[in-house]
Amino acid sequence: MTRYLIEHSPVPQAAAAVIKNPQDRTEAIRTIFESVGDRLEHYYIAFEENTIYLVGEIPDQDSLAALVTSIWGGGVSMSIKAKPNITATEAVAEC
Repeated sequence: MTRYLIEHSPVPQAAAAVIKNPQDRTEAIRTIFESVGDRLEHYYIAFEENTIYLVGEIPDQDSLAALVTSIWGGGVSMSIKAKPNITATEAVAEC
C-alpha cells in the first residue's frame, strides 16, 4: 500500500460548524477511509492554514479516487490534494 498525505481545506461553513460544535472527527474520518478499503494513520488540523492533514495507507488509485470522492461529495471541502509519500528507509532502498 502507498502512504498518502492528503491536504483538505474545508469550506467556511464546515469550519464554522466545527467552531460552533467542536468535536473529535477522527473516527468519522477513519470510517470514510475504511469504507473504501483504506487505513487512516493520522489526522491533524492546522488552524493557521485552515487545513486538515490526513495520513493514510491507500492500496491503489481506485481507492484513492473513491476516498477523495467521498470527502468531496460531502460538500465540506474547498480543495483536496493527495501526495504519495515514502519513508526515508524506502527512499534509500530505491537508490
